[in-house]
Amino acid sequence: MDEVIITRCPDCADDTEHIVLKASATNLTARCTECGRTHTFSPPHARFIEIPVVLSSGQESWTDRIETLLDEEVVVGFEFEHDGHRMLVTGIEGRDGRNHEKLVGRDVKVLYAKLFDTVLLKMSVNEGEKTHSYQLEVKPEREVHIGEVFAVDGLKLKVKTMKSDQNRTLHRGFLLARNVRRAFCDVVPGWVKEGKILPTRRRGKPVGAESQPRFGRKA
Repeated sequence: MDEVIITRCPDCADDTEHIVLKASATNLTARCTECGRTHTFSPPHARFIEIPVVLSSGQESWTDRIETLLDEEVVVGFEFEHDGHRMLVTGIEGRDGRNHEKLVGRDVKVLYAKLFDTVLLKMSVNEGEKTHSYQLEVKPEREVHIGEVFAVDGLKLKVKTMKSDQNRTLHRGFLLARNVRRAFCDVVPGWVKEGKILPTRRRGKPVGAESQPRFGRKA
């Protein structure tokens, strides 16, 4: 795939797309796609570069191109806007064929990113030897508190502990949804208001344990 940059064309007297024909440590030789003029210049004058990016959302993925500065550093975990959506960089492949945590724009071969308008809050409820899993779509900056009640699939679930993306277990306080690897929950009665933050224990028992519905339990 040809490397495309945005720089000033001497004939067009404007910033236009150029296809890079030759690159060295000190100079670039490129051809203007508007008028066909080929010229050589030092990299500082080439301000932008187009990078191929593989975008994903769930199981779907597609390829596009984004524009960045030649010398701008691209880092895994960096967020950017594209076509009205929020994106998160998940991988960087360099021109050397290796994967990197960070590179400057001119050295990036392919960028990998995912749609980041929302994240999936993964929730688990243990019932004896069975574990029931649930997912809730929320904003990345949404605060998830220990003791908070969520309405999921017709149930009310109270968060009792959380595992963070740093593999830490949280017993109190809150995490941003983007940093929650999994929330471990108890089922509470349906009359409990969604969004309410309950104490995690009462007299040694989870709140609502006396009357909460159970999965598959016979009367």
